[in-house]
Amino acid sequence: MIKYFISSHKQYYTSTYLPLVTSLLEAGISSEDIYMIVGGCTDNDDISFDNKLKINLEPAPYNSFDLTALVYAALNLETIDFTHIFLMHDTCLVGPNFKTLVENYNPNSLIKTLRPALSMNIGLYSKQSIQRDIKFLQDIQFNPTTPEQLQQVKEFFVVNEDIIFRQYPNECYKNYYTKGVIDTNALTLDQLHTIFDKDPYTSYINQMQTSGINRVAGYGPDLDFYKFQANTGWGNGWKIGI
Repeated sequence: MIKYFISSHKQYYTSTYLPLVTSLLEAGISSEDIYMIVGGCTDNDDISFDNKLKINLEPAPYNSFDLTALVYAALNLETIDFTHIFLMHDTCLVGPNFKTLVENYNPNSLIKTLRPALSMNIGLYSKQSIQRDIKFLQDIQFNPTTPEQLQQVKEFFVVNEDIIFRQYPNECYKNYYTKGVIDTNALTLDQLHTIFDKDPYTSYINQMQTSGINRVAGYGPDLDFYKFQANTGWGNGWKIGI
């Protein structure tokens, strides 16, 4: 049984929830199989989720960037019924064939990366892989409170990209979803408007176009998967947001 886990954060989940979850539902995924974990939610926050699409929308006090949702899975391993998790960022959209393509995997696979190279932690994780690395996942519950700490935590995850996948050298970058290197199949945001030509997608794409963060819109045809990537190389600081 596969569940779909999305890593998000309280500062931007309101922008990504509707478009991403709508695309997952339109691909045929049941709302009960979708988990969006919203990091950075402390006891002092007055957050009232508007969960109109009736998914599992859960707050988390830590901010573990790409791995926020996987940390949540590790902390709740005995209460969530799954054999595998497909982990993604919230800066993604999926096409109508996504569910069929994701679920084309060997049930015995421990992991399946997004592509045959660094995969931004996106891909398939078995329950066994999470159990094996449960202590590490529990230990990366970061709580950055200043811009400097936020950059340090972000850099930790950039340097340690695919850290769980790389525990499995027999499958890492050998068992993968899409042959295309997603960020070289770049689309402009204007082109995305012709593919996702209705709300809530159009409002989201408009927001990305005016956000001040220059994103590469990549597409993996073997997975029918779109990823909006801001940090494509080293610079003076990591871009964080939509």
